[in-house]
Amino acid sequence: MLGYRRRSFDKVHTLLREIARAPKDIVKVLLCQRILLQEILRAEAHIIRHKSALRTARTRLKTSRPEKSEAKRLKRYIGWVEGRIEAYQQLTYIWRCFGDGIAFSYLDKYAIKHAFYETETVAVKQGGGFISGKEGLADEIMLVEAAAKAGVPSILVDLTNSMRHGDVCLLGGPDPYLIEVKGGSRLNDRGRRQVSAIEKLHAFYETDVASDFRGYPELRRVAPGIPERCYAEKMNECIARAERAGLCVINPEPGLYYGVIHDARGAVKAMLDAMPVESPLVFVLNQYKSNRTWPPYRPFTLAIEKAHHLYKFIKGEIFLVVVLDVAKLCGQLAEQGFEATFGESIDYPLRYRHPKTDGTGGISANLLQRVALEFVSPRWIIDCQVSAVERWHTNLSANEPSADTANLPRNNAMARNDSDE
Repeated sequence: MLGYRRRSFDKVHTLLREIARAPKDIVKVLLCQRILLQEILRAEAHIIRHKSALRTARTRLKTSRPEKSEAKRLKRYIGWVEGRIEAYQQLTYIWRCFGDGIAFSYLDKYAIKHAFYETETVAVKQGGGFISGKEGLADEIMLVEAAAKAGVPSILVDLTNSMRHGDVCLLGGPDPYLIEVKGGSRLNDRGRRQVSAIEKLHAFYETDVASDFRGYPELRRVAPGIPERCYAEKMNECIARAERAGLCVINPEPGLYYGVIHDARGAVKAMLDAMPVESPLVFVLNQYKSNRTWPPYRPFTLAIEKAHHLYKFIKGEIFLVVVLDVAKLCGQLAEQGFEATFGESIDYPLRYRHPKTDGTGGISANLLQRVALEFVSPRWIIDCQVSAVERWHTNLSANEPSADTANLPRNNAMARNDSDE
């Protein structure tokens, strides 16, 4: 489907790269959003039209008692229409991945995560649905344009996949500033709940601590002591090599492999043979893209630099794979004097024990996904965990606690990355 809109794709990709390099150019932020809004509305019009045709065909199949040949034809037609609807829904998702790229060019990626979830539970907040026919859209656009005139970049929340609260997000700082835009002077129950959730988010962003937030009794943000290490440039290098050779495998650090398949004939076995891992944890990035489960992580529209590489990934013409050797990861913890196990918990698959205190810690499934989807260094994650344990043990010794308090929190290492990470 995207092939019919290649011109818009190239324009948006160029604008997004320019925004990432020069975020002060607010005019480009507005222009990029105008194109995204136009393309999403165009795709939604096709979805609405096909859904109407689908209802008509299903009604005819159920009520008119067609002959067998006609019934088969109707069933084939229904399947075709369902496929078109799915394709256009995927297209709106892809355009919103570019909108995510705008947000992630300004905001802290760990802060964006909280705008993806409910404030009362750990569940993902339901998206806003169709933009077409949305009451108040004109007011939201006016607010985005007014903010731009005041020198503050902002984005329509409906143009993103990763933010689910509010209507407009101001991008003037590292944390999202979410605004609910209402035309009337009075709010209904739903509007009051939305405003309350936004206020709760803002309070957390301002104080770095919240009670009864996202299903946790207490949630804190703690800065890591070590700058984050990522290998997005290595994946881009791998993509370029695979384009020439059909297949490329690189090893950014011990226990971590990136594989790109450009020519699928016999490539999967060759790729796996080039990855000498003892206990592989495999991430096929195309599945996250196709299943629309990439958010709330940094989008592939930012990570994949060249337009034709990104286009091929979206079209399914190249396959990106990240393989993590769990045995190597556990070994790195063992080198630091920890005992590590993997797979006993779904939420925190990698668990470790601190021998000096017998306290325990864990690395979450969400954080391991960042290794794949954001190309984060797993060694950096281990270093952060070890550093956090050392800080905790130092504070513990200084305060001379009783033995029964020597118990590590489940995850105490990540910056702007919280107890669910």
